[in-house]
Amino acid sequence: MLTNGFFARMMILECGRRPPGQGARVEPPPARVLETARWWAEFKPGTGNLQDWHPEPRLVRQTDAAREILIETRLEVETEYAKAEAAGDEAGTTVWGRVGEHARKLALLYAVSENHEHPEIGKPAAEWASRLAIHQARRMLFMAGAHVAENPFDAECLKLLKKLRGAPGLELGHSVLLKRMKTDAKTFHGLVTTLEQRGDVIVRTEAVRGGVARFYRLATDRDL
Repeated sequence: MLTNGFFARMMILECGRRPPGQGARVEPPPARVLETARWWAEFKPGTGNLQDWHPEPRLVRQTDAAREILIETRLEVETEYAKAEAAGDEAGTTVWGRVGEHARKLALLYAVSENHEHPEIGKPAAEWASRLAIHQARRMLFMAGAHVAENPFDAECLKLLKKLRGAPGLELGHSVLLKRMKTDAKTFHGLVTTLEQRGDVIVRTEAVRGGVARFYRLATDRDL
């Protein structure tokens, strides 16, 4: 799903913790909402008796400022695409290949929400759409890299990195991390060695009473 276009066509918006519930209230929808919904329900672009099946798309113009922003966004996206392509990152090329399209769709949604009768894609719409589309692409790729594994060993590596990412200072002591991983010492050693050699984890030692303590720290905080 990461490389067949399904993931790239989505925009996954994360939320925070679930808030406390509240009692339900019955309130009539605002008149403005009803009026706008009725306008869209009755909106039929085109003419003739086949407009319900073959509508003529309505064109929404964009200002020169908006056009410049969307061009800059396309160039930035193409740079990210080239980086992913050079790294052999199939998920990255698939996602970045859709970002420009997402930005234009979001800009259009902004415009028709701002003025449904006479929409125009202006600078605020293009800026908001571009920032959101690029941020979501980076965040989705990060989350995919943090949670999608190619094999069981890779899944354990991701699990260990997640433990460090959630720790204070991105660091945990040997015994604490071993306990949280719920695995045997031999497997744990293999995970740490692999991640250290990959540059994802930094191992440091500290002299303590009776010996030397080992600590593991995330090499870089890549969470967006």
